[in-house]
Amino acid sequence: MSVHTWRGASRSGVVFGLTLATLIAGIARAQQAPSREAYDTARQAYVAAREANDLGATAATAEQTLALGIATLGESSRETAENYRNHAIILEALGYLDSARAAYTKSIEIYGAVEGDDSVGPIPSHVRLAALGETLTPEGVAAISTNIQRALELQRRNAPDDLAAYAALAVECARILASTGGFAEARRFLAPLLDEAEAAYGEDAIELVPIIMAIGATRGIRRDPSAQQGYVDRAQQILEDAKPDDAVALAEFEFDAGWDLVDFSQALIGMRYMENAAKALRESPGPEHETTARVHLQLARVYADNREYKDAAEALDLAVAFYTNKPEYRLELMRALATLIYVYEVEGDDDEAAPHERAFLSQAVLADDQEYQLLTRARPEAPVQDIGSGKFCMYYLQFTVDVAGRPQDTVIERAIGNPSERMTEAALEALARYRYLPRVVDGVPVPAEGVTTTFAMSL
Repeated sequence: MSVHTWRGASRSGVVFGLTLATLIAGIARAQQAPSREAYDTARQAYVAAREANDLGATAATAEQTLALGIATLGESSRETAENYRNHAIILEALGYLDSARAAYTKSIEIYGAVEGDDSVGPIPSHVRLAALGETLTPEGVAAISTNIQRALELQRRNAPDDLAAYAALAVECARILASTGGFAEARRFLAPLLDEAEAAYGEDAIELVPIIMAIGATRGIRRDPSAQQGYVDRAQQILEDAKPDDAVALAEFEFDAGWDLVDFSQALIGMRYMENAAKALRESPGPEHETTARVHLQLARVYADNREYKDAAEALDLAVAFYTNKPEYRLELMRALATLIYVYEVEGDDDEAAPHERAFLSQAVLADDQEYQLLTRARPEAPVQDIGSGKFCMYYLQFTVDVAGRPQDTVIERAIGNPSERMTEAALEALARYRYLPRVVDGVPVPAEGVTTTFAMSL
Protein backbone atom coordinates (compact mmCIF):
# COMPACT_ATOMS: atom_id res chain seq x y z
CA MET A 1 0.00 0.00 0.00
CA SER A 2 1.37 3.39 -0.99
CA VAL A 3 0.35 6.01 1.54
CA HIS A 4 -0.66 9.23 -0.22
CA THR A 5 1.19 12.41 0.67
CA TRP A 6 1.35 15.67 -1.24
CA ARG A 7 4.05 15.15 -3.89
CA GLY A 8 3.25 17.81 -6.48
CA ALA A 9 3.86 15.44 -9.39
CA SER A 10 0.78 15.92 -11.55
CA ARG A 11 1.03 17.94 -14.76
CA SER A 12 -2.68 18.37 -15.40
CA GLY A 13 -2.99 22.05 -14.46
CA VAL A 14 -3.82 23.31 -17.94
CA VAL A 15 -6.40 20.62 -18.53
CA PHE A 16 -8.20 21.21 -15.27
CA GLY A 17 -7.90 25.01 -15.12
CA LEU A 18 -11.37 26.03 -16.33
CA THR A 19 -13.09 23.10 -14.67
CA LEU A 20 -11.44 23.90 -11.35
CA ALA A 21 -12.37 27.59 -11.49
CA THR A 22 -15.98 26.69 -12.25
CA LEU A 23 -16.14 24.17 -9.43
CA ILE A 24 -14.63 26.55 -6.86
CA ALA A 25 -17.13 29.21 -7.84
CA GLY A 26 -19.84 26.60 -7.35
CA ILE A 27 -18.63 25.90 -3.81
CA ALA A 28 -19.13 29.53 -2.80
CA ARG A 29 -22.75 29.34 -3.93
CA ALA A 30 -23.23 25.89 -2.42
CA GLN A 31 -22.04 26.95 1.04
CA GLN A 32 -25.01 29.25 1.35
CA ALA A 33 -27.25 26.19 1.66
CA PRO A 34 -25.36 23.03 2.66
CA SER A 35 -26.71 19.95 0.91
CA ARG A 36 -25.53 16.69 -0.58
CA GLU A 37 -25.28 18.47 -3.92
CA ALA A 38 -23.15 21.20 -2.32
CA TYR A 39 -20.91 18.59 -0.74
CA ASP A 40 -20.50 16.74 -4.05
CA THR A 41 -19.54 20.01 -5.75
CA ALA A 42 -16.89 20.66 -3.12
CA ARG A 43 -15.60 17.12 -3.41
CA GLN A 44 -15.28 17.43 -7.19
CA ALA A 45 -13.41 20.70 -6.76
CA TYR A 46 -11.02 19.08 -4.29
CA VAL A 47 -10.24 16.22 -6.68
CA ALA A 48 -9.76 18.65 -9.58
CA ALA A 49 -7.47 20.90 -7.51
CA ARG A 50 -5.35 17.95 -6.44
CA GLU A 51 -5.07 16.65 -10.00
CA ALA A 52 -4.22 20.16 -11.20
CA ASN A 53 -1.32 20.25 -8.74
CA ASP A 54 -2.67 23.46 -7.17
CA LEU A 55 -1.76 23.28 -3.50
CA GLY A 56 -3.60 26.48 -2.57
CA ALA A 57 -6.85 25.39 -4.20
CA THR A 58 -6.42 21.88 -2.79
CA ALA A 59 -6.02 23.31 0.71
CA ALA A 60 -9.11 25.49 0.35
CA THR A 61 -11.30 22.80 -1.19
CA ALA A 62 -10.18 20.13 1.29
CA GLU A 63 -11.26 22.40 4.14
CA GLN A 64 -14.55 23.26 2.41
CA THR A 65 -15.25 19.61 1.62
CA LEU A 66 -14.65 18.70 5.25
CA ALA A 67 -16.97 21.46 6.53
CA LEU A 68 -19.77 20.67 4.05
CA GLY A 69 -19.38 16.95 4.69
CA ILE A 70 -19.82 17.42 8.43
CA ALA A 71 -22.84 19.68 7.82
CA THR A 72 -24.58 17.25 5.47
CA LEU A 73 -23.28 13.79 6.45
CA GLY A 74 -22.43 14.35 10.10
CA GLU A 75 -19.27 13.52 12.01
CA SER A 76 -19.98 9.79 12.03
CA SER A 77 -19.52 8.80 8.40
CA ARG A 78 -16.81 7.10 6.43
CA GLU A 79 -16.61 10.02 4.02
CA THR A 80 -16.02 12.42 6.90
CA ALA A 81 -13.19 10.22 8.14
CA GLU A 82 -11.66 10.27 4.66
CA ASN A 83 -12.11 14.06 4.45
CA TYR A 84 -10.28 14.54 7.75
CA ARG A 85 -7.41 12.47 6.36
CA ASN A 86 -7.31 14.46 3.12
CA HIS A 87 -7.30 17.68 5.13
CA ALA A 88 -4.44 16.32 7.26
CA ILE A 89 -2.35 15.57 4.16
CA ILE A 90 -2.60 19.22 3.09
CA LEU A 91 -1.91 20.53 6.59
CA GLU A 92 1.20 18.38 6.67
CA ALA A 93 2.32 19.67 3.27
CA LEU A 94 1.85 23.25 4.46
CA GLY A 95 3.89 22.62 7.60
CA TYR A 96 1.06 22.80 10.15
CA LEU A 97 2.23 19.60 11.78
CA ASP A 98 0.30 19.74 15.07
CA SER A 99 -2.95 20.39 13.19
CA ALA A 100 -2.11 17.58 10.77
CA ARG A 101 -1.58 15.14 13.65
CA ALA A 102 -4.92 16.15 15.17
CA ALA A 103 -6.72 15.62 11.83
CA TYR A 104 -5.09 12.22 11.25
CA THR A 105 -6.08 11.19 14.79
CA LYS A 106 -9.67 12.37 14.26
CA SER A 107 -9.86 10.36 11.04
CA ILE A 108 -8.75 7.21 12.87
CA GLU A 109 -11.31 7.78 15.62
CA ILE A 110 -14.18 8.19 13.15
CA TYR A 111 -13.19 5.13 11.14
CA GLY A 112 -13.16 3.13 14.37
CA ALA A 113 -16.57 4.42 15.43
CA VAL A 114 -18.18 3.82 12.03
CA GLU A 115 -16.52 0.65 10.78
CA GLY A 116 -15.10 -0.92 13.91
CA ASP A 117 -11.56 -1.35 15.16
CA ASP A 118 -10.57 -3.61 12.25
CA SER A 119 -11.31 -1.10 9.48
CA VAL A 120 -8.70 -0.74 6.75
CA GLY A 121 -9.47 2.98 6.46
CA PRO A 122 -7.09 4.22 9.19
CA ILE A 123 -3.96 2.57 7.74
CA PRO A 124 -2.63 5.66 5.89
CA SER A 125 -3.29 7.87 8.93
CA HIS A 126 -1.43 5.48 11.24
CA VAL A 127 1.56 5.55 8.88
CA ARG A 128 1.59 9.34 8.61
CA LEU A 129 1.29 9.71 12.39
CA ALA A 130 4.31 7.43 12.70
CA ALA A 131 6.23 9.51 10.15
CA LEU A 132 5.37 12.69 12.07
CA GLY A 133 6.13 11.14 15.44
CA GLU A 134 8.45 12.44 18.13
CA THR A 135 11.64 10.39 17.94
CA LEU A 136 13.60 11.58 20.94
CA THR A 137 11.26 10.91 23.84
CA PRO A 138 10.20 7.47 25.13
CA GLU A 139 6.53 8.39 24.73
CA GLY A 140 7.08 9.54 21.16
CA VAL A 141 8.99 6.42 20.17
CA ALA A 142 6.27 4.26 21.72
CA ALA A 143 3.60 6.13 19.74
CA ILE A 144 5.51 5.60 16.49
CA SER A 145 5.79 1.89 17.24
CA THR A 146 2.09 1.64 18.09
CA ASN A 147 1.03 3.30 14.84
CA ILE A 148 3.36 1.13 12.75
CA GLN A 149 2.17 -2.08 14.39
CA ARG A 150 -1.46 -1.07 14.00
CA ALA A 151 -1.09 -0.25 10.31
CA LEU A 152 0.59 -3.57 9.56
CA GLU A 153 -1.95 -5.50 11.63
CA LEU A 154 -4.90 -3.89 9.84
CA GLN A 155 -3.42 -4.50 6.40
CA ARG A 156 -2.74 -8.15 7.11
CA ARG A 157 -6.15 -8.70 8.69
CA ASN A 158 -8.12 -7.02 5.90
CA ALA A 159 -6.18 -8.45 2.94
CA PRO A 160 -4.39 -11.60 4.15
CA ASP A 161 -3.72 -12.83 0.59
CA ASP A 162 -2.38 -9.55 -0.81
CA LEU A 163 1.32 -10.05 -0.18
CA ALA A 164 2.36 -7.25 -2.53
CA ALA A 165 0.32 -4.63 -0.68
CA TYR A 166 1.55 -5.81 2.71
CA ALA A 167 5.17 -5.81 1.49
CA ALA A 168 4.89 -2.25 0.15
CA LEU A 169 3.41 -1.06 3.44
CA ALA A 170 6.03 -2.93 5.47
CA VAL A 171 8.89 -1.35 3.50
CA GLU A 172 7.39 2.11 3.99
CA CYS A 173 7.05 1.46 7.71
CA ALA A 174 10.62 0.14 7.85
CA ARG A 175 11.88 3.38 6.29
CA ILE A 176 10.18 5.33 9.05
CA LEU A 177 11.58 3.10 11.77
CA ALA A 178 15.08 3.12 10.25
CA SER A 179 15.06 6.93 10.22
CA THR A 180 14.15 6.98 13.90
CA GLY A 181 16.53 4.27 15.09
CA GLY A 182 13.96 1.48 15.34
CA PHE A 183 16.17 -1.01 13.52
CA ALA A 184 15.45 -4.10 15.61
CA GLU A 185 11.70 -3.55 15.50
CA ALA A 186 11.75 -3.20 11.72
CA ARG A 187 13.69 -6.43 11.33
CA ARG A 188 11.11 -8.27 13.42
CA PHE A 189 8.50 -7.91 10.69
CA LEU A 190 10.81 -7.69 7.67
CA ALA A 191 12.67 -10.98 8.25
CA PRO A 192 9.55 -13.21 8.18
CA LEU A 193 8.21 -11.12 5.29
CA LEU A 194 11.33 -11.92 3.27
CA ASP A 195 10.88 -15.65 3.97
CA GLU A 196 7.25 -15.42 2.87
CA ALA A 197 8.13 -13.48 -0.29
CA GLU A 198 10.89 -15.96 -1.23
CA ALA A 199 8.40 -18.79 -0.90
CA ALA A 200 5.81 -16.96 -2.99
CA TYR A 201 7.98 -15.41 -5.72
CA GLY A 202 11.26 -17.35 -5.69
CA GLU A 203 14.65 -16.41 -4.31
CA ASP A 204 15.72 -14.36 -7.35
CA ALA A 205 12.46 -12.45 -7.91
CA ILE A 206 12.60 -8.70 -8.34
CA GLU A 207 9.74 -8.36 -5.85
CA LEU A 208 12.28 -9.19 -3.12
CA VAL A 209 14.51 -6.16 -3.76
CA PRO A 210 12.66 -3.53 -1.69
CA ILE A 211 12.40 -5.96 1.23
CA ILE A 212 16.09 -6.91 1.01
CA MET A 213 17.13 -3.26 0.85
CA ALA A 214 14.90 -2.41 3.80
CA ILE A 215 16.50 -5.13 5.91
CA GLY A 216 19.91 -3.87 4.87
CA ALA A 217 18.97 -0.37 5.99
CA THR A 218 17.98 -1.65 9.42
CA ARG A 219 21.51 -2.99 9.88
CA GLY A 220 22.83 0.54 9.80
CA ILE A 221 26.16 1.43 8.20
CA ARG A 222 27.90 1.94 11.52
CA ARG A 223 26.22 -0.89 13.35
CA ASP A 224 26.79 -3.82 11.00
CA PRO A 225 28.36 -2.70 7.70
CA SER A 226 29.34 -6.14 6.43
CA ALA A 227 25.82 -7.53 6.92
CA GLN A 228 24.31 -4.48 5.25
CA GLN A 229 26.65 -4.83 2.28
CA GLY A 230 25.57 -8.44 1.91
CA TYR A 231 21.97 -7.38 1.47
CA VAL A 232 22.96 -4.63 -0.97
CA ASP A 233 25.02 -7.10 -3.03
CA ARG A 234 22.12 -9.52 -3.20
CA ALA A 235 19.70 -6.79 -4.27
CA GLN A 236 22.16 -5.59 -6.92
CA GLN A 237 22.52 -9.07 -8.36
CA ILE A 238 18.76 -9.52 -8.63
CA LEU A 239 18.49 -6.15 -10.36
CA GLU A 240 21.27 -7.02 -12.81
CA ASP A 241 19.58 -10.32 -13.71
CA ALA A 242 16.16 -8.71 -14.14
CA LYS A 243 17.04 -5.87 -16.53
CA PRO A 244 14.46 -5.40 -19.31
CA ASP A 245 15.44 -5.31 -23.00
CA ASP A 246 13.67 -2.11 -24.05
CA ALA A 247 16.13 0.81 -23.89
CA VAL A 248 13.86 3.39 -22.21
CA ALA A 249 12.36 0.81 -19.87
CA LEU A 250 15.87 -0.32 -18.97
CA ALA A 251 16.95 3.26 -18.23
CA GLU A 252 13.91 3.88 -16.02
CA PHE A 253 14.48 0.54 -14.31
CA GLU A 254 18.13 1.38 -13.59
CA PHE A 255 17.21 4.83 -12.35
CA ASP A 256 14.54 3.51 -9.97
CA ALA A 257 16.98 0.88 -8.71
CA GLY A 258 19.55 3.59 -8.07
CA TRP A 259 16.98 5.69 -6.27
CA ASP A 260 16.21 2.78 -3.95
CA LEU A 261 19.91 2.30 -3.25
CA VAL A 262 20.33 5.99 -2.41
CA ASP A 263 17.21 5.88 -0.27
CA PHE A 264 18.78 3.10 1.77
CA SER A 265 22.12 4.84 2.37
CA GLN A 266 24.04 3.46 -0.60
CA ALA A 267 24.55 6.79 -2.37
CA LEU A 268 27.71 6.00 -4.36
CA ILE A 269 26.36 2.72 -5.76
CA GLY A 270 22.96 4.28 -6.37
CA MET A 271 24.44 7.23 -8.25
CA ARG A 272 26.21 4.87 -10.64
CA TYR A 273 22.89 3.27 -11.56
CA MET A 274 21.26 6.69 -11.95
CA GLU A 275 24.15 8.05 -14.05
CA ASN A 276 23.94 5.05 -16.40
CA ALA A 277 20.22 5.67 -16.79
CA ALA A 278 20.69 9.38 -17.44
CA LYS A 279 23.39 8.74 -20.05
CA ALA A 280 21.21 6.18 -21.86
CA LEU A 281 18.24 8.57 -21.93
CA ARG A 282 20.36 11.42 -23.33
CA GLU A 283 21.23 9.11 -26.23
CA SER A 284 17.68 7.84 -26.72
CA PRO A 285 15.03 9.28 -26.64
CA GLY A 286 17.28 12.34 -26.20
CA PRO A 287 17.38 15.48 -24.04
CA GLU A 288 14.09 16.84 -25.43
CA HIS A 289 12.04 14.13 -23.73
CA GLU A 290 10.09 14.40 -20.48
CA THR A 291 11.57 11.23 -19.00
CA THR A 292 15.12 12.48 -19.66
CA ALA A 293 14.39 15.83 -17.99
CA ARG A 294 12.70 14.22 -14.99
CA VAL A 295 15.57 11.80 -14.42
CA HIS A 296 18.15 14.60 -14.61
CA LEU A 297 16.18 16.77 -12.17
CA GLN A 298 16.05 13.94 -9.63
CA LEU A 299 19.68 12.99 -10.22
CA ALA A 300 20.72 16.60 -9.63
CA ARG A 301 19.15 16.52 -6.18
CA VAL A 302 21.17 13.41 -5.30
CA TYR A 303 24.33 15.06 -6.64
CA ALA A 304 23.66 18.17 -4.55
CA ASP A 305 23.03 16.13 -1.39
CA ASN A 306 26.41 14.46 -1.94
CA ARG A 307 28.20 17.76 -2.72
CA GLU A 308 28.79 16.89 -6.38
CA TYR A 309 27.83 20.43 -7.33
CA LYS A 310 29.36 20.59 -10.82
CA ASP A 311 27.53 17.42 -11.88
CA ALA A 312 24.34 18.76 -10.30
CA ALA A 313 24.57 22.00 -12.30
CA GLU A 314 25.06 20.11 -15.58
CA ALA A 315 22.05 17.87 -14.92
CA LEU A 316 19.93 20.89 -13.96
CA ASP A 317 20.89 22.80 -17.10
CA LEU A 318 19.38 19.99 -19.16
CA ALA A 319 16.20 19.96 -17.05
CA VAL A 320 15.79 23.76 -17.19
CA ALA A 321 16.24 23.76 -20.97
CA PHE A 322 13.45 21.21 -21.35
CA TYR A 323 10.98 22.78 -18.90
CA THR A 324 11.41 26.40 -20.03
CA ASN A 325 8.44 27.82 -22.01
CA LYS A 326 6.26 24.82 -21.15
CA PRO A 327 3.49 26.12 -18.83
CA GLU A 328 2.37 22.60 -17.93
CA TYR A 329 5.80 22.01 -16.36
CA ARG A 330 5.97 25.29 -14.43
CA LEU A 331 6.40 23.59 -11.04
CA GLU A 332 9.17 21.34 -12.34
CA LEU A 333 10.92 24.38 -13.85
CA MET A 334 10.75 26.24 -10.54
CA ARG A 335 12.08 23.21 -8.67
CA ALA A 336 14.98 22.95 -11.13
CA LEU A 337 15.73 26.69 -10.87
CA ALA A 338 15.55 26.56 -7.05
CA THR A 339 18.00 23.66 -6.94
CA LEU A 340 20.33 25.38 -9.42
CA ILE A 341 20.30 28.56 -7.32
CA TYR A 342 21.07 26.46 -4.24
CA VAL A 343 24.03 24.79 -6.00
CA TYR A 344 25.60 28.08 -7.09
CA GLU A 345 25.00 29.75 -3.72
CA VAL A 346 26.62 26.89 -1.84
CA GLU A 347 29.59 27.19 -4.20
CA GLY A 348 29.71 30.94 -3.51
CA ASP A 349 29.07 31.80 -7.16
CA ASP A 350 26.49 34.59 -6.84
CA ASP A 351 27.08 35.76 -10.43
CA GLU A 352 25.94 32.40 -11.81
CA ALA A 353 23.03 32.26 -9.37
CA ALA A 354 21.70 35.75 -10.24
CA PRO A 355 20.07 35.07 -13.66
CA HIS A 356 18.43 31.91 -12.35
CA GLU A 357 17.12 33.87 -9.36
CA ARG A 358 15.54 36.40 -11.73
CA ALA A 359 13.98 33.60 -13.76
CA PHE A 360 12.66 31.98 -10.57
CA LEU A 361 11.05 35.19 -9.36
CA SER A 362 9.45 35.88 -12.75
CA GLN A 363 7.90 32.40 -12.71
CA ALA A 364 6.71 32.79 -9.12
CA VAL A 365 4.14 35.47 -9.94
CA LEU A 366 2.58 33.86 -13.03
CA ALA A 367 -0.35 32.55 -10.97
CA ASP A 368 -3.08 34.90 -9.72
CA ASP A 369 -3.33 32.88 -6.50
CA GLN A 370 -1.13 30.11 -5.20
CA GLU A 371 -0.20 28.61 -1.84
CA TYR A 372 3.40 28.30 -0.72
CA GLN A 373 4.96 24.92 -1.40
CA LEU A 374 8.34 23.40 -0.61
CA LEU A 375 10.50 23.02 -3.73
CA THR A 376 13.93 22.00 -2.46
CA ARG A 377 15.55 21.09 0.85
CA ALA A 378 19.10 21.32 2.14
CA ARG A 379 20.83 18.82 4.40
CA PRO A 380 22.47 20.12 7.59
CA GLU A 381 26.25 19.97 7.47
CA ALA A 382 27.35 17.73 10.34
CA PRO A 383 29.91 19.62 12.47
CA VAL A 384 33.19 17.74 12.18
CA GLN A 385 33.94 18.22 15.89
CA ASP A 386 30.70 16.45 16.86
CA ILE A 387 30.79 13.46 14.51
CA GLY A 388 30.82 10.27 16.58
CA SER A 389 30.00 12.18 19.77
CA GLY A 390 26.63 10.50 20.26
CA LYS A 391 24.90 13.88 20.38
CA PHE A 392 21.38 14.04 19.01
CA CYS A 393 18.58 16.53 18.68
CA MET A 394 15.15 17.04 17.19
CA TYR A 395 14.50 20.69 16.31
CA TYR A 396 11.02 22.12 15.88
CA LEU A 397 11.39 25.29 13.82
CA GLN A 398 8.87 28.00 12.93
CA PHE A 399 9.50 30.63 10.27
CA THR A 400 8.01 32.89 7.61
CA VAL A 401 8.25 32.09 3.89
CA ASP A 402 9.01 35.48 2.37
CA VAL A 403 7.88 36.83 -1.01
CA ALA A 404 10.91 35.24 -2.70
CA GLY A 405 10.16 31.82 -1.21
CA ARG A 406 12.97 31.90 1.36
CA PRO A 407 12.62 31.11 5.10
CA GLN A 408 13.01 34.18 7.33
CA ASP A 409 12.60 35.05 11.02
CA THR A 410 13.25 31.48 12.13
CA VAL A 411 12.44 30.60 15.74
CA ILE A 412 13.39 27.35 17.49
CA GLU A 413 10.12 26.32 19.13
CA ARG A 414 11.61 23.24 20.77
CA ALA A 415 14.90 21.39 20.78
CA ILE A 416 14.79 17.92 22.30
CA GLY A 417 18.07 16.14 22.98
CA ASN A 418 21.61 17.28 23.72
CA PRO A 419 22.76 19.39 20.76
CA SER A 420 25.90 21.44 20.60
CA GLU A 421 25.80 25.06 19.48
CA ARG A 422 27.45 23.93 16.24
CA MET A 423 24.62 21.49 15.55
CA THR A 424 22.05 24.22 16.09
CA GLU A 425 23.91 26.56 13.75
CA ALA A 426 24.04 23.81 11.11
CA ALA A 427 20.28 23.20 11.35
CA LEU A 428 19.49 26.91 10.99
CA GLU A 429 21.91 27.30 8.08
CA ALA A 430 20.29 24.33 6.28
CA LEU A 431 16.80 25.75 6.72
CA ALA A 432 17.94 29.11 5.34
CA ARG A 433 18.76 27.28 2.07
CA TYR A 434 15.28 25.76 1.72
CA ARG A 435 13.31 27.23 -1.16
CA TYR A 436 9.55 27.49 -1.47
CA LEU A 437 7.06 28.45 -4.09
CA PRO A 438 5.92 31.74 -2.53
CA ARG A 439 2.33 32.46 -1.57
CA VAL A 440 0.56 34.69 -4.13
CA VAL A 441 -2.72 36.53 -3.56
CA ASP A 442 -4.36 38.42 -6.44
CA GLY A 443 -1.14 38.22 -8.42
CA VAL A 444 1.03 39.67 -5.64
CA PRO A 445 3.54 37.60 -3.59
CA VAL A 446 2.84 37.82 0.16
CA PRO A 447 4.66 36.36 3.19
CA ALA A 448 3.39 33.10 4.68
CA GLU A 449 3.79 33.17 8.45
CA GLY A 450 3.78 30.37 11.01
CA VAL A 451 5.28 27.68 8.76
CA THR A 452 6.90 24.83 10.70
CA THR A 453 9.32 22.01 9.99
CA THR A 454 11.53 19.61 11.92
CA PHE A 455 15.20 18.68 11.74
CA ALA A 456 16.63 15.54 13.30
CA MET A 457 20.41 15.30 13.78
CA SER A 458 22.22 12.31 15.24
CA LEU A 459 26.04 12.20 15.26
